[in-house]
Amino acid sequence: MHGVCVLQALLFGIMVLRYRKPHGNAKKTLLIVGIGGFLMLMIDLFFLGGINYIRFPSSSGSFDIVESYVPVPVEDYFNLPPEAVNAPLPVVEDMLSPEDVPEQDKAEPDAALEIVPSAPSPEHADIDILKWQEYAAAFEPAAGNSKAKVIIIIDDMGLSKARSSAVAALPAPLTLAYLPYAPHVRKQAATARALGHELMIHTPMEPMSADQDPGPMALMDEMSAEQVDENLKKIFASFDGYIGINNHMGSKLTQNSRIMHQVMQALKEKGLVFIDSKTISSSVAADIAAEEGIYYAQRDVFLDHEETVEFVMGALEKLEAIAHRKGYAIAIGHPKDVTIEALQKWLPTLDEKGLELAPVSVVLSVQSQVAQR
Repeated sequence: MHGVCVLQALLFGIMVLRYRKPHGNAKKTLLIVGIGGFLMLMIDLFFLGGINYIRFPSSSGSFDIVESYVPVPVEDYFNLPPEAVNAPLPVVEDMLSPEDVPEQDKAEPDAALEIVPSAPSPEHADIDILKWQEYAAAFEPAAGNSKAKVIIIIDDMGLSKARSSAVAALPAPLTLAYLPYAPHVRKQAATARALGHELMIHTPMEPMSADQDPGPMALMDEMSAEQVDENLKKIFASFDGYIGINNHMGSKLTQNSRIMHQVMQALKEKGLVFIDSKTISSSVAADIAAEEGIYYAQRDVFLDHEETVEFVMGALEKLEAIAHRKGYAIAIGHPKDVTIEALQKWLPTLDEKGLELAPVSVVLSVQSQVAQR
């Protein structure tokens, strides 16, 4: 490498000297300068690595675009091979837990579970009103409270302003989980809440794969208690009006009992809730939330890990079946074009199906009561 650099310097020196003293032969000077410049370019490209900065057209005819910085490589957006999508027990890291609708859910549905307005649990008897109840979206159940409830949580809100706005424009009340580091997150979240949606903080947590970056403020598996507290303070201060948090990624961290206890204790002190996205089936988050005596819930169905409208509509049918069986069901999707299009078609059909769109706060007491039995 040093020899190549010396050769390049000598060529440059000869070019400069010839240019300054052309000896009356302009054509010869231009030829020497041209050859020298060409040789220097070749040395730079093929010996000093310059060729690595050039990207040629791909076989499809379009150019590859290299992003200088990707703030959140959202794990749920990866394209999956057919064998992973169709497997009865998907094993894709940080995305899918076991089959969304187990065999017992395909049996004849039970009568819809009666859902009553949430009230403080015995653990919180000394608190007049919990913070999550103060910020819960307004909800009036159907007459007779007979309709099964479907809860739609949309994660990764805030990064794409256009798609996040399109989600917020859907009929309320959806439950919208905003990333704490999204640009202008306070304004975006406040607008969504004014439109009648319920808010959560989509809290970055460590995934199993070291290649996936959960983003700033992430809670990581090896963090000390002090580091976890510091990041939680930043997360809680990111915007206002939220009822609690759910995990962004987190397939590794939600298996960490020590940190999960610390997170649930912090939520309990603030009167907030936890929703387990269940990015891995061995998550202990919901169990620890029940142990710590806070309100919680966990996902039943992922909507859009395959990006077609048909797939999302199929996932919504699974959601309907679960809701009719146990009285409510919780789905998690993302601000993708296919998800928005499917929800635009599906939401107006709920009434005729005996279903009702509800915020997640409506079913929190139900899950807590089930855990206490």
